[in-house]
Amino acid sequence: MIVNQKAENLINAIKGMVFLIFLTPLLVVPKSYFPFIFWRTIIFRILVEIIVVVYIILVLEQRKYLPKRSCLILSVVIFWGMLVLTTFTSLNVYHSFWSNQERMEGLFTMTHFVALFLVATGVFRKKEDWYWFFKVSFCVSLIASVYGFLQKIHISWSWVVLGGQDRLSSTIGNPAYFAAYLIPHIFLGVILSRRSQVRSSRIFYLGGVIFELALLYWTATRGALLGLIVAIIFLFLFLFFQRTKRVFKFIGLAFLILFIAFSFLIYHFRDSRILQKSTAIYRLTHISLSGAYDTSTQTRVVVWRMAFNAWQKKPILGWGPENFHAAFNDQLDFKLFNMPGETWYDRAHNKIFDVAVTSGLVGLLSYLAIFVCVVFLLLRHWWRDKRRSWTEPILLAFFLAYFFQNLFVFDTLATYLMFFLLLGFVHVYTSRRLSLSAESDINPKPISDFWSRRSNSIVTVLIIMMIILTIKANIKPAIANYNLAMAFVDIKPDKLTSHFGAAMFMETYVQAEARKEFAQKLIQEIQRLKPDKDVKYTSQIRTMLELAIGQTLQAIKRDPYNPLYSIYVGRLYHLSAEWGDSTATDKATILLNQALQISPRRPELYYELANAQVNLKEYDAAAETYQKLLNLSSDLRDARWGLGTVLSVAGRPKEALAQMLQAKSAGYFNNGLHTMDLFLLAHVYGDLGDYQQALAVYKDYTSRVPEETDGWAALAETYARLGDFSSVQEAANQILKLRPQAAQEVEKFIQKLKIISDKAGIKN
Repeated sequence: MIVNQKAENLINAIKGMVFLIFLTPLLVVPKSYFPFIFWRTIIFRILVEIIVVVYIILVLEQRKYLPKRSCLILSVVIFWGMLVLTTFTSLNVYHSFWSNQERMEGLFTMTHFVALFLVATGVFRKKEDWYWFFKVSFCVSLIASVYGFLQKIHISWSWVVLGGQDRLSSTIGNPAYFAAYLIPHIFLGVILSRRSQVRSSRIFYLGGVIFELALLYWTATRGALLGLIVAIIFLFLFLFFQRTKRVFKFIGLAFLILFIAFSFLIYHFRDSRILQKSTAIYRLTHISLSGAYDTSTQTRVVVWRMAFNAWQKKPILGWGPENFHAAFNDQLDFKLFNMPGETWYDRAHNKIFDVAVTSGLVGLLSYLAIFVCVVFLLLRHWWRDKRRSWTEPILLAFFLAYFFQNLFVFDTLATYLMFFLLLGFVHVYTSRRLSLSAESDINPKPISDFWSRRSNSIVTVLIIMMIILTIKANIKPAIANYNLAMAFVDIKPDKLTSHFGAAMFMETYVQAEARKEFAQKLIQEIQRLKPDKDVKYTSQIRTMLELAIGQTLQAIKRDPYNPLYSIYVGRLYHLSAEWGDSTATDKATILLNQALQISPRRPELYYELANAQVNLKEYDAAAETYQKLLNLSSDLRDARWGLGTVLSVAGRPKEALAQMLQAKSAGYFNNGLHTMDLFLLAHVYGDLGDYQQALAVYKDYTSRVPEETDGWAALAETYARLGDFSSVQEAANQILKLRPQAAQEVEKFIQKLKIISDKAGIKN
């Protein structure tokens, strides 16, 4: 009885830890770097580590709690084994193992999910345990949904939940992640409502399901909504093809027809004023591979094509977990640079491509095997069960929705948690060798006499190992994360190194991002200063630049396949040259040329190299650098403009104008990011003596930014050179409207223009 009581206490401890794990989606720590991701993963990992230690003690006492074999457990373990294999064959083993703060995955975290799955399948043998967990998780999801609803009704509960957002994100922090979190709980709510014998409970669960369906709709996440639609169609088809009562066949067919008809009507009237008010309906009905209104889908397709090409390059073992960015840069499609949105991806936004690229064919097949086992076990159990329970088809519908939505997004902590625990439930629910009622506790057997006699020593060692692991893998990174977050509070140049230094010098997986952020912030701050005016900061800035360069070079050594670090070092060297380091530019050219050997398709490296060559007054070399990039893709309008700029500085205005006009016709000025460059185009026209064209360019500029006095001043000067002094006065009046206090300065400016016109031989 003492042994049984001890086992029960250990099981209750595990239940308590699992209960706390279900609360993690609500956890948001404001003073942290990636507040919606980092801390909840840290807490999850610590809880799982405690669970594993308690579980090992339990198994040492009673071996009956070891997981029972099944194809599902085997497939999950094989998948984990493939992750281990591809981690140690990856381009960057360190990154594959630890990941980073933004994702917090890697082999280390995935091992925690697999461990939780194995413990759950071994310990929780009763239906009541699993349904209790589902109730807890469902209630937590309702709390998260309330947060999301507050966003919908324009109530700002805190900085975590901001009201008035078009797409809801709740405490999960992202609409797509929140939608993916709601999906399993919608199906769990249906299961719980069907299982409940109490009417009020049924109403509660069904009400919760309806509420979460509304929240899912308001996230306007197409992948999740399409996944749910596919799951609903599956349930209707299942209802139609099931072996029992004809009335169910009729109901299933009727609902399917009505559902399809309703969907068709929505699509047919998608451009109506009423439907266009709905963000979700608009996004669902305007999916397009062409056209300006759905660039999101278009960029995804481009990235998927790149992912497929990257997989073909390393088809068996892949590039390594968490190394999609290396594959992405290797196969970079330049079309992305002429499309709005991101040009840096560390995920394919498609789970199949993600697994295939990072873990190769071995990882993909083992991942797909998990779903094959789930379908096989659930269908077999449903076929053998004469009661024809709806639990199996509802679970199948969930896994179908989950799989389908992951064709457009990727997993996070919240979705992984539900996925692995539901896998555990499927294993227990469908196993014929497990009793889902209480097992007999007669004559419990330890795992072996040898281990039983040494249980106290083993427990002591396990606790010590857990403490060391927690400090190394969780506590130290958490301290570094806090320091990195605090570095954004006070970012003055003379105080930048305090918190950043604490994060950079601590040997954790936070280090890489601390180095990157330090370099980025330092660049931003120093660019606001001028070496000739801010002399008092010279010594401090040189010291910080040396520190940033040294730290970022260390980041390059650890991850040479991430060109972002080389780009930052190139910019840091450029600033060092401005602040007196005569060797910095030469160092930049050497480093950037080395980076181009690894990432020859990354345009930013060419831009930084050309910039360094211009600083060395090597204009021909800079023009050649831009031309090499244009040889890879003639559609890169930024590269075309850069080439024109170099040619202009080199004193070749005709060639410069030709390149600039090509860039302009390709849409260089369309996004509004390069409006200031219109001055350079007008200047080239001026060098060629074509003041009429220069005038047209300045008019274009003042129409884009009429609040800028520089544009009106340049326009006035060009009018003066053309002899149109009435227009000069009009442009000057615009300056006076913007700066009425500058009347004397404007008058002097007009007198200066008269001198210019006299020299040009233009009479008033």
